[in-house]
Amino acid sequence: MMMYTKPFLNSSLLCGVALGVATLLTGCGEANNDKLSTQFASVADNHVHPDQTGFNLAPVHEMSVNAAKGYVLSSYLLDEQMGKLCQRYSEETLQAAQQAWLQSMHSWMKFQGREKGSEAALALGWKVQFWPDKKNTTGRKIKQLLQAETLPTSQGIADQSVAVQGLGAVEWFLFQEQKQFADPKYCQLAHAITGNMLTTAKALEMAWEENPWQDLTPQLALAEYLGALNNQLDYTLKKLTRPMGKPGQPKPYQAEAWRSQT
Repeated sequence: MMMYTKPFLNSSLLCGVALGVATLLTGCGEANNDKLSTQFASVADNHVHPDQTGFNLAPVHEMSVNAAKGYVLSSYLLDEQMGKLCQRYSEETLQAAQQAWLQSMHSWMKFQGREKGSEAALALGWKVQFWPDKKNTTGRKIKQLLQAETLPTSQGIADQSVAVQGLGAVEWFLFQEQKQFADPKYCQLAHAITGNMLTTAKALEMAWEENPWQDLTPQLALAEYLGALNNQLDYTLKKLTRPMGKPGQPKPYQAEAWRSQT
């Protein structure tokens, strides 16, 4: 039980903070990274009052805009590869689509755990990723759609459960039911979902066009920054601990992307 002693928690927290910082700043250019580090160090090391630092979140907004553009690109490529897979199913086209999904998932990581920033962007989170899916809600909802006489279009997917709108739904097709792509209904529905994902990605990019922090005082900007780190640290710890469960009782179906084993 030594793993639950106070020293362990302290060291874990330090490691977690590093993970949280890395998550928030992933994809940020070196110049922006250095700028934020300098601003934060000025407050933390020199105990300068926040109002005197000139601290602002412009670099974080720039990072968010660039990350949104990257997610749009990866979503476009995923939709394109899904179309090619549906045109001609082969091991080659399947692997290309799977790789495009992995890239989309990687691009989305930069927005995971966000609870600060553009309200319009934050509202899109569940449409992109439904997690944890411990009761296989995604699989059950997709099968219900497949049994319908008329399948929803990419526009129609937006009116369905969030469990079938995003990355988890496409993962279900590509990694768990990939042998079913010979059935036209599977391909039609999978392609409709990736089409809807691209629409959501474009909405995410548009939502981040305006800097939500531009009118904040330096003191409030610093509070937002620390709050954002705390949110993403909390999310990271949940990703790690939920599938671990209690000692001797792991919960693998609460792991992120368990269907693709990534």
